Amino acid sequence: MEISNEYTKVLCNASIGSNIKNCEYAVRGAIPLLGAEISKRIKNGDVSFPFEKVIPLNIGNPQAIGQSPIQYNRDIISALINPNIAPSSHLSDDARKRVELMTSLFSTPIGAYTQNSKGHQQVRQAIANYINTRDGKEVDSDWNNIYLTSGASEGVRILVKMIVRDKQDGVLVPIPQYPLYSALLTLENGTMIKYWLDEENNWGINAE
Repeated sequence: MEISNEYTKVLCNASIGSNIKNCEYAVRGAIPLLGAEISKRIKNGDVSFPFEKVIPLNIGNPQAIGQSPIQYNRDIISALINPNIAPSSHLSDDARKRVELMTSLFSTPIGAYTQNSKGHQQVRQAIANYINTRDGKEVDSDWNNIYLTSGASEGVRILVKMIVRDKQDGVLVPIPQYPLYSALLTLENGTMIKYWLDEENNWGINAE
C-alpha cells in the first residue's frame, strides 16, 4: 500500500490534533520571548533601552526578583531524598526533628512510588487538619478526599479533564486570567465563559 507523503511522519501538522493547533499558552508567548530577546541584547552591551535589566514576572518566580528560597523547606526535602544529609550540621533543630518525624511515618522512601496514588497518607492528614483548624466547623475536611498533585497546574489539568466533556460544557474564568485555563479548555474542547473583574474595585467581582 502506498502511503501519502503527507503522513510519512508519525507526528506532523496533518496528524496532530486540531485542539493542539488551536491552543495558546501565553505565559511563555510573544511578550516573554520579546523580554528574553531584550535581556540578551542588554547583556551583549546594547544601551539603547531606558533601563538596565528586564525582570520576568510571567511565571510568578519570586527568586527572579530577589526573594531568597525558603531554606527550611529545602533542607527538609533534601534530607528526605538523601538520608545521608540528615545528620548534617547545617540542618536546624526544627528541620531535623521534622525530617525524623516524616521518616518514621512514611511507609515508602521519598522518591519511590507511594502505596496510594492519592499521595502519602500522613501528608493528606496534615493538610486536612490544617484546613479544619483554619476554617473551623464550616468545613469538615476528610483526608480520604484529598489528592496530592505535582503542583497547582497539574491539579487544574486533572479537574478540567474530569468536568469537561465537550463544547456544551462551559467553565467560568475571571479576566484577567492565568493562560493555563484557556489553554486547557481548548485542549479538552470545552468552552471558556469569561467574566471581567472590576479593576476599580480591587479587581473584585461585579455580579451584575
